[in-house]
Amino acid sequence: GFLPVRMLWTGDPSFKQLVAAADGALSAALANADLPFEALAGEPGSDDPARGLPFQVLFIGTGGTGTGSARFPSGERKLAVDLAFSVREVEGGEGEPQLLVTLDYAVDLFDATTAARLLVHYATLLAGAVAAPELPFSRLPLLGEAERHQMLAEWNDTASAFPRRTLHKLFEE
Repeated sequence: GFLPVRMLWTGDPSFKQLVAAADGALSAALANADLPFEALAGEPGSDDPARGLPFQVLFIGTGGTGTGSARFPSGERKLAVDLAFSVREVEGGEGEPQLLVTLDYAVDLFDATTAARLLVHYATLLAGAVAAPELPFSRLPLLGEAERHQMLAEWNDTASAFPRRTLHKLFEE
C-alpha cells in the first residue's frame, strides 16, 4: 500500500535539512499508518482510489533491494497523477548498491523527451546534493554541463554585426 507523507518547508533549507525533515515526517506518518490510503485519497463512492488525489506528483521510495514494483497502478487508463517517480535500491556492478529510478508520466502533458530530461535533471540534482549536502536546496544544480553551456552560451550568442550607418540612412534604405 501507499503511505502519504506530507512535507512543507519555508525558506531555503539545505539538502541535509530536508532529509532530516523527511525523516521526521516519515516517522510521524508511520505512527498513523493504520488509516488506509484509499480513505485519504479516494472520492466517496468511487471504485478508483486514485480519483481525487490531493497532489499531482507522486514520489515512491522503496527500501531494500526488493524486486516488487512500487509503481503507481495506472493500468489501461490515464495516469491519475501528472508524474510518478519510483525509486528503489538495486545491486549494481561489483556489488555496489545503485538507485533505479522509474518515471511514469501523463502522456497528455509530457512527451518521452521531456520525461527523459526530467530524469537527467533529477540525477544531476541528486549528485549535487550528495556532493554538497549543506548547500541551500535552491542552489543545487539541475542542468548538466552540456545543457548549461547550450542555455548560457549557445542560445545567448546574440552578437551580430550592425551596419555602420546612421539610423536615418538605414530608414531611408
